[in-house]
Amino acid sequence: MDENYYNREYLIIGATGMLYDFSQSISPENLVIACRFESNQNNLAFLDENIAKIRLDYKNKYSKNNFINEIKKYSDLKYAILWIHSGAYDFSLKLMKTLKDINKNLEIVHLFSSSTDTSIMEEFAKQNSINFTAIKLGRVELGDTWRWMTNKEISDKTREVIDNLPKKINKYN
Repeated sequence: MDENYYNREYLIIGATGMLYDFSQSISPENLVIACRFESNQNNLAFLDENIAKIRLDYKNKYSKNNFINEIKKYSDLKYAILWIHSGAYDFSLKLMKTLKDINKNLEIVHLFSSSTDTSIMEEFAKQNSINFTAIKLGRVELGDTWRWMTNKEISDKTREVIDNLPKKINKYN
């Protein structure tokens, strides 16, 4: 394995689904993605050989533990973009703490459904001096009707948030 293999800037959980367009905007050499690598609905075709890949099924204890151990090798990460369902809050909290221990300056951007209460995660981040931003996804109002955000809109919103993150490091210290 190349000595620079672990020198990546972005971790994305959700890179083959809703964050596919965002994932495509990042150089493969700077990207670590995590997913189950099983679904035919996922955009697995884009997985360039230079993208670092870690299997993660956050409903499986062995997979979660393996992922936590593997991600520790990527000490140069600058951004972690997480789309982890609310049923896996315990895993999200453990991962956030692990990522902070890897790099205290890392920015964690966590995507949530519009109905999710993010206060637990935000308070955990504050108490643990974790650079954390929550993005709530949801509906687009269209006069008398509405629709859900498209994957492209979700990716665009994620890019906008990352591009506008404060340049201040450790905002809770």
